[in-house]
Amino acid sequence: MKKFILLLLPLIICSQENLDFEFTITESNMTIQISPNVVTFNNEEPPLGSLIGGFFTNDNGYLQCAGSMPWSGTQLAIAMMSSENNLDNGFLPGEEITWALQLPDGQSIIADIYEMNTSPPFSNTFIPNGFGQLLNAEFNGNYTPLSIQEFSNKKQLIQVVDILNRYINTKNKNTLLLYIYDDGSVEKKYVIE
Repeated sequence: MKKFILLLLPLIICSQENLDFEFTITESNMTIQISPNVVTFNNEEPPLGSLIGGFFTNDNGYLQCAGSMPWSGTQLAIAMMSSENNLDNGFLPGEEITWALQLPDGQSIIADIYEMNTSPPFSNTFIPNGFGQLLNAEFNGNYTPLSIQEFSNKKQLIQVVDILNRYINTKNKNTLLLYIYDDGSVEKKYVIE
């Protein structure tokens, strides 16, 4: 019976799709250093704007975030929050960190494999006010980048004014003219004779 339960637990954890990357700031934390080249998504750098976070299993058996940051492609230092007075709002000492990535489309993926540095002063489990270093985290999944709506470059001229905001003839020379467009842009033109 124990083997059946142990086999079922990974299925429950991996089936959580929409993880919440929000977390509560508590009185103590563990700082985890992440270099830019150690996290991959489908063997490439994760999409910029993704969130990377550390999760603990709460009292209800669900993964709960204890610290996250936007992926920027640069070195990160993520604070993983400690549980306050057994409130189930962070990690307990010695608890394992589960790493997850939230892609820009909102899809959450748990790391297939990850490795933490175990050489002092680093730890591979949570230590309040301690330090950790993520050496490798590999995420895999399906992702189609969000499309960017194409905007028309055709802007409409609303008015032409001088620097005192007076309507002016566009044929005037040797004066600064401000061309104001419907998209909010302003072109400054000074025509010299």
